[in-house]
Parts: sequence; structure tokens; C-alpha cells
Amino acid sequence: MTAINATTVKMRFPVFREAPEALIEFAIEEADLQVDEAMLGKAYVPAFLYLTAHILTRALQTLESGVGVPLKSVSVGGEISYSYATPDAPKLTDASDLATTSFGMRFLEITTLNVPAVAII
Repeated sequence: MTAINATTVKMRFPVFREAPEALIEFAIEEADLQVDEAMLGKAYVPAFLYLTAHILTRALQTLESGVGVPLKSVSVGGEISYSYATPDAPKLTDASDLATTSFGMRFLEITTLNVPAVAII
């Protein structure tokens, strides 16, 4: 399997060139929890990259808007410090969330084409 890291994501999707590497790594970790290499076979890497890009896009949208990012802690003691909770990862079963970005729609396409239908006889 190809190692997927922040550099891989930035090379595949130049739109994320300026994104913080830590945020990209968190998106990679979240995608890793939701994509099964055994099920997708050769489509695993593209599916993984597109889901990572979707998660990253949603996280960046949330951070930019400030909406939906709950305040986690505030410290006041000579300095004011804010910390924000990480937005929840989208769920694979939530096609409506995946449809909010072109990356999510491509992920759905790849997985739909590469996951065999199951028939119970």
C-alpha cells in the first residue's frame, strides 16, 4: 500500500497546499477509520485520498466560518487562550454530508463502483 501522508494529499490536491499539516494528518486519521482496504482493493488509495480531501474541506469550512466549532476551553491569567473542539468526522453512511463537496461525491462514486452488491439466497 502507498503511504498516505500530508505531502501525498498536497501533491494530489494542490488546493490544500497551504493547509496546516496537522489538520491534514487529522483528516487522514479520520479517513483511515472509515475506509477498508480489503473491501476496496485497487480503489483503496483513490477512495482514501478523496475521503481525506472531503473531511479536510469540511474541517476548513467549519474553521473558516467559526460555526459549529464549539469552544472547548478558555484560560485567563495574564493571557487569553482559546481552544476549539475538533469537528466530528462525517460518517460514510451519511451520503448527504459526502454530497456537500466534490471530493465526497467522487469518493461515493469510487466506492459505489468498487463495492460488490451482496445477494442473500
